Amino acid sequence: MRIADRQLRPIADRVAQSSTKQVNDGTVIEILAAVADRSGRSAAKALTDLQKPGITRTEQLTAAKNGLSASERTDIETLLDHSGFTFSTGAKNFLEALVGRAQLDTGGGGAPLPPPPAGVTADAQGIRGTLEAGMVIEAINLSSAPDQRLHLTDTKEIGRADARGQFTIDKNSVTGTDAMQRLSAGDVIRLRGRRADGSTTDWIELKVGGRDVSNAQFNPVRLTLTDDGVGRIGLAHNTARPLTEPGAKLRFINLRTGDQLDATATKDGSIPANLRLPGKAGDQVGVAVSDGTNNTDLKTLTTTLTVLGNSSAVDPADDPLPHKDELKADGTPMYPLRRYTGPLFVNGPQSSDVRQGAIGNCYFPAAVAAVAHQLPKVIEDAITEVRNPQTGEREFQVRLYSPSGRMEMVTVDADLYTRSWGGPYYGTTPNATDVDKMELWFPILEKAYAKWKGSYDRIGNGGSPASVLTALTGKATRSYDTGYDNADDIFRAVKTAGDQKLPMTAGTHDDKKLYTNTGVYGDHAYSVLGAEESGGKKFILLRNPWGESEAGNDGKNDGFFKLEVATFMKLYSDVAISR
Repeated sequence: MRIADRQLRPIADRVAQSSTKQVNDGTVIEILAAVADRSGRSAAKALTDLQKPGITRTEQLTAAKNGLSASERTDIETLLDHSGFTFSTGAKNFLEALVGRAQLDTGGGGAPLPPPPAGVTADAQGIRGTLEAGMVIEAINLSSAPDQRLHLTDTKEIGRADARGQFTIDKNSVTGTDAMQRLSAGDVIRLRGRRADGSTTDWIELKVGGRDVSNAQFNPVRLTLTDDGVGRIGLAHNTARPLTEPGAKLRFINLRTGDQLDATATKDGSIPANLRLPGKAGDQVGVAVSDGTNNTDLKTLTTTLTVLGNSSAVDPADDPLPHKDELKADGTPMYPLRRYTGPLFVNGPQSSDVRQGAIGNCYFPAAVAAVAHQLPKVIEDAITEVRNPQTGEREFQVRLYSPSGRMEMVTVDADLYTRSWGGPYYGTTPNATDVDKMELWFPILEKAYAKWKGSYDRIGNGGSPASVLTALTGKATRSYDTGYDNADDIFRAVKTAGDQKLPMTAGTHDDKKLYTNTGVYGDHAYSVLGAEESGGKKFILLRNPWGESEAGNDGKNDGFFKLEVATFMKLYSDVAISR
């Protein structure tokens, strides 16, 4: 048997050397990826695309056909006719459809191949079914995910199949985490099995049985409304996280004109591109949502959003420009500036005040929250409220330190880029939707840092939390590397630093595969709040700068959690401690 393609050849060799010589569901996805590669896209990238949650069989076949060359077609035919391999039913159907010998079987929902014959079911009491023996079962609730800071691949391990591949998982052992916050009738669950070697089955989607009384969620933070200047309002989903439940029906209504627009959420919980509704800045847009069972007439509004324009009191001349992703084609900001008039501090700065916004600068809020936790007086002394001598308007002088330790002052006002729902686009604190009540110290500090560095774009593409610790305290940091320093040394250093009130941060590895089902996120910075011993075990205390989404199952979803030192050493790459 001769296989010419260099991507297909090692797959065929591996199957030939196996005891079963079978092309199964997992192997056929690799084969599809090998032929779906093309200029600008590797087989590895194609495999990732083919395994995206919710992708349909038809979409997978189309991707493979678009990359299929004449020689690859010959190789596929060789595998089918001359290899001596056995094929699972779904795998054979896929390969025959790829070379035009059969129609693709499109049954079984969004999974790439037919679901297990025994199926998987769920009701308000639990989830049960059959996969493969010993498999870890991981899942995410797509109905509650829009209200969480989750991507659709942020699953939770909920149980394990027994020696016969069967599993029965009680509701009480499933719920309480971000990914599986609840298990209610009508919820859409996305589930798969993970083998010991890390490979997975295809995604299975199922609806929780019972009487559905909970309508689909809608997250208004993730919808951007813009005035396009020609009498229309542009509607755009501004994040990769879900806006609503997949398949939900949506209605957008201009409450001034009565114009309305209906749409259906995509399989990723998004909305179709390029939606437009007649209107202009200042209009209010009502949003109604239905899961197909509740609010089916779309008469009840879920939320009301405002199409914002710049406030008349705002002078954008001295403000840092937004991130490049938040600029229109003409170079002007996508989001308007609004003036916030809330207090600078409420009960002093605290780590729980800090919430990362929609920008890739986790290193900054992680470091700021660490300083607020250990040295709140440093934050208080760093920000001085003043009045502009010419205009009399409220301003803030912010003290920062250069890497060499030189003190520098940056002056900013409280005009912040704002979403349609009413809260700042970048960093926030509690009461973010109320311009008169939101505590200002963290957004002001972030704005000053952006101005100091040049723009929100300059600080919004990753960075060093250690450099922020220095910028706030004027002191250097020392670093510990989990690849070189042992667990006892790191625990001792963190414990001592916590006792001495020294701010600390920790970063995770870039390889996001390490973090499946852990509640910890790859390529992310965290505040380290200290260390403790309890029950004969040693723990590192941490906080996610999102202010939510943490490891464990305490039900609070406030970003605070602790990890045993051994787990910390596995999931984190380094610790930075202020001197």
